Amino acid sequence: MKQLTILFLLLLGCSTQNPSIIEDQNCHGIDCIKWNKKQQTVQYYEQILDRVKLDNNYKTDSLTYDQIDAMLYLSYIYLTDGQFKDIEKANKLLTTAKKAMWQDCDGYHGHYDNFCYFQYYQDGIPTFVNNLQDAIIIYQMSLPCVYIDMIQENEKAIDIIDGYFGSSRDVSIPALCDTFNPYKIVNIDDITTLKSYTYLENLNKEPETEGTIRFGFQRTRYHDFVYMLMYPANYFKTDNFKDLHVQQYDMDTDKKTKFFAHQLEQEIYKHPDLKQEYKKMIISLEQYYISSLGMNSKDAANYARMTASMIILQDIFIR
Repeated sequence: MKQLTILFLLLLGCSTQNPSIIEDQNCHGIDCIKWNKKQQTVQYYEQILDRVKLDNNYKTDSLTYDQIDAMLYLSYIYLTDGQFKDIEKANKLLTTAKKAMWQDCDGYHGHYDNFCYFQYYQDGIPTFVNNLQDAIIIYQMSLPCVYIDMIQENEKAIDIIDGYFGSSRDVSIPALCDTFNPYKIVNIDDITTLKSYTYLENLNKEPETEGTIRFGFQRTRYHDFVYMLMYPANYFKTDNFKDLHVQQYDMDTDKKTKFFAHQLEQEIYKHPDLKQEYKKMIISLEQYYISSLGMNSKDAANYARMTASMIILQDIFIR
Protein backbone atom coordinates (compact mmCIF):
# COMPACT_ATOMS: atom_id res chain seq x y z
CA MET A 1 0.00 0.00 0.00
CA LYS A 2 2.85 2.39 0.85
CA GLN A 3 4.51 1.89 -2.56
CA LEU A 4 1.16 2.42 -4.32
CA THR A 5 0.62 5.66 -2.38
CA ILE A 6 4.02 7.00 -3.46
CA LEU A 7 3.40 5.98 -7.07
CA PHE A 8 0.02 7.72 -6.99
CA LEU A 9 1.61 10.91 -5.63
CA LEU A 10 4.29 10.86 -8.32
CA LEU A 11 1.68 10.39 -11.04
CA LEU A 12 -0.42 13.13 -9.48
CA GLY A 13 2.63 15.39 -9.50
CA CYS A 14 2.94 14.95 -13.27
CA SER A 15 -0.64 15.98 -13.91
CA THR A 16 -1.79 19.52 -14.65
CA GLN A 17 -3.42 19.59 -11.22
CA ASN A 18 -0.09 20.44 -9.60
CA PRO A 19 1.09 23.88 -10.80
CA SER A 20 4.57 23.32 -9.39
CA ILE A 21 5.26 20.56 -11.91
CA ILE A 22 6.44 21.17 -15.46
CA GLU A 23 3.85 19.98 -17.96
CA ASP A 24 6.01 17.56 -19.90
CA GLN A 25 5.35 14.06 -21.18
CA ASN A 26 8.69 13.00 -19.71
CA CYS A 27 7.80 14.29 -16.27
CA HIS A 28 8.70 11.88 -13.49
CA GLY A 29 8.11 13.56 -10.19
CA ILE A 30 10.94 15.28 -8.35
CA ASP A 31 12.97 15.98 -11.50
CA CYS A 32 10.14 18.14 -12.85
CA ILE A 33 9.58 20.51 -9.93
CA LYS A 34 9.30 24.21 -10.73
CA TRP A 35 11.59 25.30 -7.93
CA ASN A 36 10.57 28.96 -7.99
CA LYS A 37 6.98 28.08 -6.98
CA LYS A 38 8.13 27.49 -3.44
CA GLN A 39 4.81 26.97 -1.64
CA GLN A 40 3.69 24.26 -4.07
CA THR A 41 7.15 22.73 -4.10
CA VAL A 42 7.23 22.42 -0.31
CA GLN A 43 3.75 20.91 -0.31
CA TYR A 44 4.77 18.40 -2.96
CA TYR A 45 7.84 17.22 -1.04
CA GLU A 46 5.82 17.04 2.17
CA GLN A 47 3.23 14.90 0.39
CA ILE A 48 5.92 12.43 -0.62
CA LEU A 49 7.07 12.32 3.02
CA ASP A 50 3.55 12.16 4.46
CA ARG A 51 4.03 8.82 6.25
CA VAL A 52 7.69 9.25 7.17
CA LYS A 53 8.47 9.82 10.84
CA LEU A 54 11.55 11.90 11.57
CA ASP A 55 12.75 10.13 14.71
CA ASN A 56 15.60 7.80 15.60
CA ASN A 57 13.33 4.75 15.72
CA TYR A 58 12.15 5.04 12.12
CA LYS A 59 13.42 2.22 9.90
CA THR A 60 15.03 4.16 7.11
CA ASP A 61 15.77 1.04 5.04
CA SER A 62 12.12 1.17 3.94
CA LEU A 63 12.53 4.61 2.35
CA THR A 64 12.45 4.95 -1.41
CA TYR A 65 15.04 7.01 -3.29
CA ASP A 66 12.33 9.55 -4.12
CA GLN A 67 11.62 9.98 -0.41
CA ILE A 68 15.32 10.45 0.38
CA ASP A 69 15.63 12.98 -2.46
CA ALA A 70 12.57 14.81 -1.15
CA MET A 71 14.22 15.06 2.29
CA LEU A 72 17.37 16.51 0.77
CA TYR A 73 15.57 19.12 -1.32
CA LEU A 74 13.15 20.02 1.46
CA SER A 75 15.96 20.39 4.02
CA TYR A 76 17.72 22.70 1.54
CA ILE A 77 14.62 24.92 1.45
CA TYR A 78 14.38 24.90 5.26
CA LEU A 79 18.01 26.03 5.48
CA THR A 80 17.51 28.91 3.08
CA ASP A 81 16.65 32.35 4.42
CA GLY A 82 12.98 33.08 3.82
CA GLN A 83 9.50 32.21 5.00
CA PHE A 84 10.21 28.47 5.16
CA LYS A 85 13.42 28.66 7.16
CA ASP A 86 13.43 26.03 9.92
CA ILE A 87 16.88 24.87 11.08
CA GLU A 88 15.60 22.19 13.44
CA LYS A 89 13.33 20.64 10.84
CA ALA A 90 16.10 20.77 8.25
CA ASN A 91 18.44 18.86 10.58
CA LYS A 92 15.82 16.20 11.32
CA LEU A 93 15.38 15.66 7.59
CA LEU A 94 19.13 15.53 6.98
CA THR A 95 19.72 13.14 9.88
CA THR A 96 17.12 10.72 8.52
CA ALA A 97 18.36 11.09 4.94
CA LYS A 98 21.98 10.49 5.97
CA LYS A 99 21.00 7.37 7.93
CA ALA A 100 19.13 6.02 4.89
CA MET A 101 22.01 6.79 2.53
CA TRP A 102 24.55 5.07 4.84
CA GLN A 103 22.34 1.97 4.90
CA ASP A 104 22.18 1.92 1.12
CA CYS A 105 25.98 1.89 0.77
CA ASP A 106 27.89 -1.21 -0.22
CA GLY A 107 31.41 -0.26 0.72
CA TYR A 108 32.30 2.90 -1.19
CA HIS A 109 29.40 2.48 -3.57
CA GLY A 110 25.63 2.78 -3.61
CA HIS A 111 22.83 4.82 -5.16
CA TYR A 112 24.39 7.92 -3.54
CA ASP A 113 27.85 6.88 -4.64
CA ASN A 114 29.81 9.95 -3.55
CA PHE A 115 28.12 10.09 -0.17
CA CYS A 116 29.18 6.50 0.45
CA TYR A 117 32.81 7.61 0.23
CA PHE A 118 32.29 9.40 3.55
CA GLN A 119 31.19 6.22 5.27
CA TYR A 120 34.88 5.81 6.12
CA TYR A 121 35.65 9.52 6.53
CA GLN A 122 32.64 10.70 8.48
CA ASP A 123 34.44 13.75 9.83
CA GLY A 124 33.79 15.30 6.42
CA ILE A 125 30.02 15.20 6.94
CA PRO A 126 28.59 17.56 9.61
CA THR A 127 26.27 16.05 12.21
CA PHE A 128 24.36 19.31 12.71
CA VAL A 129 24.17 22.26 10.34
CA ASN A 130 23.34 25.83 11.27
CA ASN A 131 22.96 27.21 7.76
CA LEU A 132 23.03 26.31 4.10
CA GLN A 133 26.77 26.76 3.79
CA ASP A 134 27.38 24.12 6.49
CA ALA A 135 25.34 21.63 4.48
CA ILE A 136 26.78 22.30 1.01
CA ILE A 137 29.09 19.26 1.18
CA ILE A 138 26.12 16.98 1.94
CA TYR A 139 24.17 18.25 -1.06
CA GLN A 140 27.22 18.10 -3.29
CA MET A 141 27.63 14.42 -2.43
CA SER A 142 23.96 13.42 -2.61
CA LEU A 143 21.56 15.64 -4.59
CA PRO A 144 20.45 14.13 -7.91
CA CYS A 145 20.70 17.53 -9.61
CA VAL A 146 20.60 21.28 -8.98
CA TYR A 147 17.91 23.66 -10.21
CA ILE A 148 19.15 26.89 -11.73
CA ASP A 149 16.70 28.72 -9.44
CA MET A 150 18.63 27.38 -6.45
CA ILE A 151 21.73 29.14 -7.80
CA GLN A 152 19.79 32.29 -8.68
CA GLU A 153 18.43 32.45 -5.13
CA ASN A 154 21.76 31.79 -3.43
CA GLU A 155 25.17 32.21 -5.02
CA LYS A 156 26.70 29.66 -2.62
CA ALA A 157 24.56 26.94 -4.19
CA ILE A 158 26.85 27.01 -7.21
CA ASP A 159 29.45 25.18 -5.10
CA ILE A 160 27.25 22.07 -5.27
CA ILE A 161 28.13 21.59 -8.95
CA ASP A 162 31.89 22.18 -8.52
CA GLY A 163 34.49 19.41 -8.69
CA TYR A 164 35.46 17.77 -5.43
CA PHE A 165 37.54 14.63 -5.72
CA GLY A 166 39.40 15.37 -8.92
CA SER A 167 38.72 11.79 -9.94
CA SER A 168 36.05 9.64 -11.56
CA ARG A 169 33.76 10.45 -8.62
CA ASP A 170 33.32 13.93 -10.08
CA VAL A 171 31.08 12.36 -12.70
CA SER A 172 28.50 11.88 -9.90
CA ILE A 173 28.65 15.49 -8.72
CA PRO A 174 25.24 17.06 -9.47
CA ALA A 175 24.71 18.99 -12.69
CA LEU A 176 21.80 21.26 -13.60
CA CYS A 177 18.52 19.40 -13.91
CA ASP A 178 16.11 21.87 -15.50
CA THR A 179 15.78 23.59 -18.84
CA PHE A 180 18.69 26.01 -18.33
CA ASN A 181 21.50 24.86 -20.61
CA PRO A 182 24.65 27.03 -20.66
CA TYR A 183 25.74 25.44 -23.95
CA LYS A 184 22.67 26.85 -25.67
CA ILE A 185 23.92 30.32 -24.79
CA VAL A 186 27.44 29.54 -25.99
CA ASN A 187 28.12 26.37 -27.95
CA ILE A 188 31.80 25.96 -27.17
CA ASP A 189 32.16 23.26 -29.83
CA ASP A 190 31.60 25.89 -32.53
CA ILE A 191 35.12 27.16 -31.91
CA THR A 192 36.94 24.16 -30.40
CA THR A 193 36.14 21.93 -33.40
CA LEU A 194 37.61 24.34 -35.96
CA LYS A 195 40.82 23.18 -37.66
CA SER A 196 42.60 26.39 -36.67
CA TYR A 197 41.84 25.71 -33.00
CA THR A 198 44.88 23.43 -32.90
CA TYR A 199 47.02 26.58 -33.12
CA LEU A 200 45.48 27.76 -29.86
CA GLU A 201 45.84 24.36 -28.20
CA ASN A 202 49.53 24.41 -29.05
CA LEU A 203 49.93 27.49 -26.89
CA ASN A 204 49.92 25.02 -24.00
CA LYS A 205 53.12 23.01 -24.25
CA GLU A 206 52.13 20.74 -21.37
CA PRO A 207 50.69 17.31 -22.29
CA GLU A 208 46.97 16.83 -21.81
CA THR A 209 46.06 15.42 -18.40
CA GLU A 210 45.22 11.74 -18.55
CA GLY A 211 43.26 9.54 -16.17
CA THR A 212 40.43 10.31 -13.81
CA ILE A 213 41.80 13.71 -12.76
CA ARG A 214 40.33 14.99 -16.04
CA PHE A 215 36.85 14.53 -14.57
CA GLY A 216 37.69 17.05 -11.88
CA PHE A 217 38.94 19.57 -14.43
CA GLN A 218 35.85 19.12 -16.59
CA ARG A 219 33.53 19.53 -13.62
CA THR A 220 35.29 22.67 -12.40
CA ARG A 221 35.20 24.19 -15.88
CA TYR A 222 31.47 23.47 -16.06
CA HIS A 223 31.02 25.10 -12.64
CA ASP A 224 33.02 28.15 -13.72
CA PHE A 225 31.05 28.47 -16.96
CA VAL A 226 27.74 28.56 -15.06
CA TYR A 227 29.27 30.96 -12.51
CA MET A 228 30.36 33.35 -15.28
CA LEU A 229 26.85 33.26 -16.71
CA MET A 230 25.00 33.76 -13.43
CA TYR A 231 27.34 36.05 -11.45
CA PRO A 232 29.95 37.51 -13.82
CA ALA A 233 30.73 40.50 -11.61
CA ASN A 234 31.41 38.19 -8.65
CA TYR A 235 33.33 35.64 -10.67
CA PHE A 236 35.71 38.17 -12.21
CA LYS A 237 35.68 40.47 -9.16
CA THR A 238 38.23 43.23 -9.77
CA ASP A 239 39.64 41.66 -12.95
CA ASN A 240 39.67 43.59 -16.18
CA PHE A 241 40.49 42.26 -19.63
CA LYS A 242 44.06 43.55 -19.44
CA ASP A 243 44.96 41.46 -16.36
CA LEU A 244 42.64 38.49 -16.96
CA HIS A 245 44.66 35.26 -17.14
CA VAL A 246 44.97 31.60 -16.25
CA GLN A 247 47.95 30.27 -14.36
CA GLN A 248 49.77 26.95 -14.72
CA TYR A 249 51.81 25.46 -11.94
CA ASP A 250 54.65 23.04 -12.64
CA MET A 251 55.12 20.83 -9.56
CA ASP A 252 58.50 19.61 -10.77
CA THR A 253 60.08 23.05 -11.15
CA ASP A 254 57.79 24.97 -8.77
CA LYS A 255 57.33 27.42 -11.62
CA LYS A 256 54.14 29.39 -12.26
CA THR A 257 53.29 30.46 -15.80
CA LYS A 258 50.56 32.96 -16.67
CA PHE A 259 48.80 33.27 -20.00
CA PHE A 260 46.71 36.39 -20.50
CA ALA A 261 43.41 36.91 -22.30
CA HIS A 262 44.84 39.72 -24.42
CA GLN A 263 47.58 37.34 -25.63
CA LEU A 264 44.93 34.76 -26.52
CA GLU A 265 42.91 37.34 -28.43
CA GLN A 266 45.96 38.33 -30.48
CA GLU A 267 46.39 34.69 -31.48
CA ILE A 268 42.70 34.31 -32.31
CA TYR A 269 42.77 37.33 -34.60
CA LYS A 270 45.50 35.72 -36.70
CA HIS A 271 42.94 33.18 -37.96
CA PRO A 272 39.74 34.45 -39.68
CA ASP A 273 37.63 31.40 -38.75
CA LEU A 274 38.60 31.64 -35.07
CA LYS A 275 38.01 35.37 -35.06
CA GLN A 276 34.53 34.91 -36.54
CA GLU A 277 33.45 32.30 -33.98
CA TYR A 278 35.04 34.21 -31.11
CA LYS A 279 33.03 37.32 -32.02
CA LYS A 280 29.87 35.19 -32.28
CA MET A 281 30.53 33.91 -28.76
CA ILE A 282 30.88 37.45 -27.48
CA ILE A 283 27.68 38.63 -29.18
CA SER A 284 25.70 35.67 -27.81
CA LEU A 285 26.97 36.31 -24.28
CA GLU A 286 26.34 40.02 -24.56
CA GLN A 287 22.72 39.44 -25.60
CA TYR A 288 22.28 36.99 -22.72
CA TYR A 289 23.66 39.41 -20.12
CA ILE A 290 21.35 42.15 -21.33
CA SER A 291 18.17 40.07 -21.69
CA SER A 292 18.57 37.71 -18.71
CA LEU A 293 20.60 39.69 -16.16
CA GLY A 294 19.36 43.16 -17.10
CA MET A 295 22.86 44.56 -17.64
CA ASN A 296 23.51 47.80 -19.46
CA SER A 297 25.19 47.41 -22.84
CA LYS A 298 28.62 48.60 -21.62
CA ASP A 299 28.84 46.07 -18.76
CA ALA A 300 27.41 43.31 -20.95
CA ALA A 301 30.07 43.91 -23.61
CA ASN A 302 32.81 43.91 -20.97
CA TYR A 303 31.78 40.68 -19.27
CA ALA A 304 30.95 38.95 -22.56
CA ARG A 305 34.50 39.48 -23.80
CA MET A 306 35.99 38.31 -20.50
CA THR A 307 33.75 35.24 -20.34
CA ALA A 308 34.42 34.20 -23.93
CA SER A 309 38.18 34.47 -23.50
CA MET A 310 38.15 32.70 -20.11
CA ILE A 311 36.13 29.78 -21.52
CA ILE A 312 38.77 29.29 -24.20
CA LEU A 313 41.71 29.82 -21.82
CA GLN A 314 40.36 27.17 -19.47
CA ASP A 315 39.83 24.75 -22.32
CA ILE A 316 43.44 25.17 -23.42
CA PHE A 317 45.24 25.39 -20.09
CA ILE A 318 43.04 23.45 -17.67
CA ARG A 319 42.77 20.04 -19.26
